[in-house]
Amino acid sequence: MTEDGQHWTPLLASRAVTQAPQRVVVAGIGLVVWRAGRRRPVVFLDRCPHHGLRLSTGHRTLIGRLVCDGHGWAFDASGVCRHAPGRPLAQTAGRRASVVPCQERDGQLWVLTDADGVPVSN
Repeated sequence: MTEDGQHWTPLLASRAVTQAPQRVVVAGIGLVVWRAGRRRPVVFLDRCPHHGLRLSTGHRTLIGRLVCDGHGWAFDASGVCRHAPGRPLAQTAGRRASVVPCQERDGQLWVLTDADGVPVSN
């Protein structure tokens, strides 16, 4: 446990995390999990910042971005919107997917949660 009451909570077996986005629910909060570039695991809240649609219904691009199935917004592993069809990137500045800190350890993917077990996001 960290000094602010946060702790690492096991989410999935590492082998279960693939490039395809998948939905996982923790403490009633929907998360989307996938592997970005260099097989890096990534966890976001399962909500596109554009219109709140589920990111887990989207797909991963060849360069490791997660694309929302609704309007095609593409997010890199840090949550930054890198493409929004029909819009200049200046219009999407500040629109980020909410990233949940994660790490792989002991064959598991772990996410940071608060004292109540709710995933912590940026």
